Amino acid sequence: MFSFTHRILVPSLPPSNVHATTLISASSIKLRWNQIQAQFIHGVFVGYTVEMQLVSDAGRDVRNNIQTLKIGPDDMSIVLEPLRSFSLFKFRVAARTRLGVGPFSKEIYAGSVLTLE
Repeated sequence: MFSFTHRILVPSLPPSNVHATTLISASSIKLRWNQIQAQFIHGVFVGYTVEMQLVSDAGRDVRNNIQTLKIGPDDMSIVLEPLRSFSLFKFRVAARTRLGVGPFSKEIYAGSVLTLE
Protein backbone atom coordinates (compact mmCIF):
# COMPACT_ATOMS: atom_id res chain seq x y z
CA MET A 1 0.00 0.00 0.00
CA PHE A 2 1.29 3.44 -0.91
CA SER A 3 0.89 6.47 1.27
CA PHE A 4 1.26 9.99 -0.06
CA THR A 5 1.77 13.00 2.12
CA HIS A 6 0.49 16.28 0.75
CA ARG A 7 2.95 19.06 1.57
CA ILE A 8 2.02 22.68 1.37
CA LEU A 9 4.94 24.57 -0.07
CA VAL A 10 3.66 28.11 0.42
CA PRO A 11 2.89 29.84 3.72
CA SER A 12 -0.44 28.84 5.27
CA LEU A 13 -1.07 32.07 7.22
CA PRO A 14 -0.54 35.76 6.46
CA PRO A 15 1.71 38.02 8.52
CA SER A 16 -0.08 39.38 11.58
CA ASN A 17 -0.49 42.85 13.08
CA VAL A 18 -0.22 44.74 9.78
CA HIS A 19 -0.51 48.47 10.38
CA ALA A 20 0.37 51.73 8.67
CA THR A 21 1.53 55.09 9.96
CA THR A 22 1.60 58.38 8.06
CA LEU A 23 5.05 59.86 8.61
CA ILE A 24 5.94 63.45 9.39
CA SER A 25 6.91 64.10 5.77
CA ALA A 26 3.15 63.81 5.02
CA SER A 27 3.80 62.14 1.70
CA SER A 28 5.16 58.92 3.23
CA ILE A 29 3.50 55.93 4.87
CA LYS A 30 5.35 53.34 6.92
CA LEU A 31 3.81 49.88 6.64
CA ARG A 32 4.84 47.23 9.22
CA TRP A 33 3.89 43.70 10.19
CA ASN A 34 4.96 40.88 12.49
CA GLN A 35 7.30 38.18 11.25
CA ILE A 36 5.51 35.03 10.17
CA GLN A 37 6.15 32.09 12.50
CA ALA A 38 8.34 29.30 11.09
CA GLN A 39 5.73 26.55 11.48
CA PHE A 40 3.47 28.37 8.99
CA ILE A 41 6.06 28.90 6.22
CA HIS A 42 6.12 25.36 4.66
CA GLY A 43 9.00 25.89 2.26
CA VAL A 44 12.06 28.02 1.58
CA PHE A 45 11.11 31.48 2.84
CA VAL A 46 12.18 34.28 0.48
CA GLY A 47 10.30 37.30 1.83
CA TYR A 48 7.05 39.20 1.74
CA THR A 49 4.79 40.56 -0.98
CA VAL A 50 3.08 43.90 -0.36
CA GLU A 51 0.12 44.98 -2.47
CA MET A 52 -0.69 48.69 -2.62
CA GLN A 53 -3.61 50.36 -4.36
CA LEU A 54 -4.62 54.02 -4.60
CA VAL A 55 -8.35 54.09 -3.81
CA SER A 56 -9.10 57.79 -3.34
CA ASP A 57 -7.28 60.84 -4.71
CA ALA A 58 -8.31 64.13 -3.09
CA GLY A 59 -11.74 62.67 -2.34
CA ARG A 60 -12.30 61.10 -5.78
CA ASP A 61 -12.73 57.31 -5.93
CA VAL A 62 -10.06 56.09 -8.36
CA ARG A 63 -9.29 52.38 -7.67
CA ASN A 64 -6.03 52.38 -9.63
CA ASN A 65 -4.16 49.23 -10.55
CA ILE A 66 -2.60 47.25 -7.73
CA GLN A 67 1.16 47.70 -7.32
CA THR A 68 3.11 44.71 -6.03
CA LEU A 69 6.33 45.12 -4.06
CA LYS A 70 8.67 42.30 -3.04
CA ILE A 71 10.36 42.67 0.34
CA GLY A 72 13.27 40.57 1.67
CA PRO A 73 12.86 37.93 4.41
CA ASP A 74 14.54 40.03 7.13
CA ASP A 75 12.36 43.12 6.61
CA MET A 76 9.06 43.59 8.43
CA SER A 77 8.43 47.15 7.29
CA ILE A 78 8.65 49.43 4.30
CA VAL A 79 8.43 53.20 3.86
CA LEU A 80 6.40 54.11 0.79
CA GLU A 81 7.20 57.50 -0.72
CA PRO A 82 6.55 59.89 -2.31
CA LEU A 83 2.80 59.50 -2.23
CA ARG A 84 0.12 61.86 -3.51
CA SER A 85 -1.18 64.28 -0.88
CA PHE A 86 -4.77 63.87 0.32
CA SER A 87 -4.91 60.31 -0.98
CA LEU A 88 -6.12 57.05 0.52
CA PHE A 89 -4.31 53.77 -0.09
CA LYS A 90 -5.20 50.13 0.52
CA PHE A 91 -2.49 47.68 1.60
CA ARG A 92 -2.16 43.97 2.29
CA VAL A 93 0.83 41.72 2.97
CA ALA A 94 1.63 38.03 2.34
CA ALA A 95 4.62 35.80 3.08
CA ARG A 96 6.38 34.21 0.10
CA THR A 97 8.38 31.02 -0.49
CA ARG A 98 10.29 29.96 -3.59
CA LEU A 99 7.12 28.26 -4.87
CA GLY A 100 4.64 31.04 -4.33
CA VAL A 101 2.73 33.50 -2.21
CA GLY A 102 0.63 32.53 0.78
CA PRO A 103 -2.65 34.13 1.85
CA PHE A 104 -2.79 37.90 2.20
CA SER A 105 -3.49 39.78 5.41
CA LYS A 106 -6.72 41.69 5.86
CA GLU A 107 -6.75 44.96 3.94
CA ILE A 108 -5.75 48.07 5.82
CA TYR A 109 -6.18 51.67 4.70
CA ALA A 110 -3.90 54.63 5.26
CA GLY A 111 -3.86 58.15 3.91
CA SER A 112 -1.29 60.74 3.05
CA VAL A 113 -1.86 64.35 4.07
CA LEU A 114 -0.45 67.71 3.19
CA THR A 115 0.98 69.87 5.96
CA LEU A 116 1.77 73.54 5.65
CA GLU A 117 4.98 74.78 7.22
